[in-house]
Amino acid sequence: MRDMVVVILCVGLLIVPAMAQTRPAAPDNQATGTVTGNDVLVRSGPSSTAYQCAKVHKGATVTIVGKSGEWVEILPVPGTFSVIQKEFVTKEADGTGTVKADSVYVRAGGELHATDFWNIHGKLNKGDKVKIQGEIGTYYKIDPPGGAHFFVSGRYVSTEGGAPLVRSGTGSGTSMVARTGDTTSVTTRPNGGGLSGNTVTVTRNSSTTQRVVSIGPKYNQEYQAFEAAEKAMTDEWNKPAEQRDVKGLLAKYKDINPTEEAIKPMVEFRIQWLEKLLERRASGKAVDDLMHQVFLDAAKIDQDLAAARKISMETRDLTPRYAAQGVLGVSNLFTGGATGPKRYVLRDPATLRVDAYIQCTTGAVTLDDFMGKFIGVKGSSVFDKSMKLDVVEVKEVIVLNPDASIPESPRPTVKETSPAPPSKLPTLPPPSIEVIPAPKESDVKPPELPKPTEAPKATEPAKADATETMDLTDMVPPALPKVATTAPASVPTTKP
Repeated sequence: MRDMVVVILCVGLLIVPAMAQTRPAAPDNQATGTVTGNDVLVRSGPSSTAYQCAKVHKGATVTIVGKSGEWVEILPVPGTFSVIQKEFVTKEADGTGTVKADSVYVRAGGELHATDFWNIHGKLNKGDKVKIQGEIGTYYKIDPPGGAHFFVSGRYVSTEGGAPLVRSGTGSGTSMVARTGDTTSVTTRPNGGGLSGNTVTVTRNSSTTQRVVSIGPKYNQEYQAFEAAEKAMTDEWNKPAEQRDVKGLLAKYKDINPTEEAIKPMVEFRIQWLEKLLERRASGKAVDDLMHQVFLDAAKIDQDLAAARKISMETRDLTPRYAAQGVLGVSNLFTGGATGPKRYVLRDPATLRVDAYIQCTTGAVTLDDFMGKFIGVKGSSVFDKSMKLDVVEVKEVIVLNPDASIPESPRPTVKETSPAPPSKLPTLPPPSIEVIPAPKESDVKPPELPKPTEAPKATEPAKADATETMDLTDMVPPALPKVATTAPASVPTTKP
């Protein structure tokens, strides 16, 4: 049994190269190894460029199922796991899953690498069962299925006899030596590539058994091409990522076009891996190109905005802005005195709406000089919540239109009532009627006074409208203007 294990290991060293493709192994092809180094990395493939999955520590045992170059292929160890795309698995209530398609890739993962799983180390088919450990993004984290293997450096693993699996140089080339107890297996490869020394020798208890492995010249040729491609990959991977010629490497592996079964899976694995890498590069480049275009568009927008601002600065209307503007009129609510400073109103000439109250308590401006004119005022503004209008303390007045006019308001009417005769009639002051002067004095005619037969009922003055519209029912009737040509000498006073 030990002889068989050693022979299989030696043949694996002869014809099995660096690859992460799953190779299920029967139990009689397994061997036990002991880790001789501290914190030995377990990788997803037989290469220092393969990503790290876990660590094994000195004294730990591993189950060896194969050997690729300096790398020992082992069964999963604690800290390693596999992942599979969720879309290809139906999750069951008991925590298991059922694969629902054929040839679904299983990828290597571990506690040291929980994202970006690109190394394939197995396939599952429709109906296969998996044990789900959890979820990672679009993947299910599963127990590694049969045939899913990982890799450690053979420098840090010894066989049952305690001797390490070593790589030793000779004058004629390189030998792969595996020692297990008193059994020694040797495979010799000369310098300059290719394979010779086609005899595998197994020695046990001073007896010698020879096995001849026939390797033809075509294998030598294809293997030399593969070795050259591998060396080119190593050289490229010593460069920064953005300088690596992945397309050139892919062409080298495709040019091999192997026919030998021992070479074909190695080349196919490399081609598949490089194609995946190019896909990732292409998607990344697409994102980079999109972001670059976004930055270019943003820069163009900034340039257009700067040009628009320049044009705006050169052509914009530099008319000063005002705290308020409108046609100046007197406020009948704020007449000054003990109740507060005298205020004026600014009306919109089109709607007659009061837009703001203004005042000048400093005496800097005589607002009466601007009555009836369309003006703009500058000063400090305070919002009066009760009036729901701004109150401006005027510092400067600018006449915007000296000929502005406000349509004449409707005439006030006096409603006659028939109150019950009082026991004692109050003495009423004579009514005074004031007509708001029209823009042209020559057109003003005194209104005819009503001739009441009875005294009007004394009523409370109506409450002031906060917006001071041109409905003048809240005003005291103004006195008639004195017009020499048409006005009567006196206004009759109505007595009760």
